[in-house]
Amino acid sequence: MNTTIKSVVASANHAAVDMADKALSKAGDGLDTLQDGVDELRDDLPSAHSKLTRMAIEADALARRGIARARDAADTARQKAAQAGESTVGYIQDQPVKSVLIAAATGAAIAAVVAWATRPTSKRY
Repeated sequence: MNTTIKSVVASANHAAVDMADKALSKAGDGLDTLQDGVDELRDDLPSAHSKLTRMAIEADALARRGIARARDAADTARQKAAQAGESTVGYIQDQPVKSVLIAAATGAAIAAVVAWATRPTSKRY
């Protein structure tokens, strides 16, 4: 009986050692895979940094072009508004009676629209 117990203990010990060896082997494989991934990331890092730098430079250039275009559009709008104001003043000076009549008609039309828009929609008692 003592031999049987020793045999079972030896067998269990052997199985435990085999399982430990397999676990260590798997852990080693996992560490190797992890190291490969780290090495790959380390190799890709300069390329990613270079790409991000290029993208930042391109975004900055694009923003500067957009700002310049907006500034140009604002200058153009300002010039056209000034021209329209000068043209309006010239028209008023050339035809003052007609200008007053047009202004009065425009004011009456605006007053009518405001009165219509603010009228009550239903009667409340």
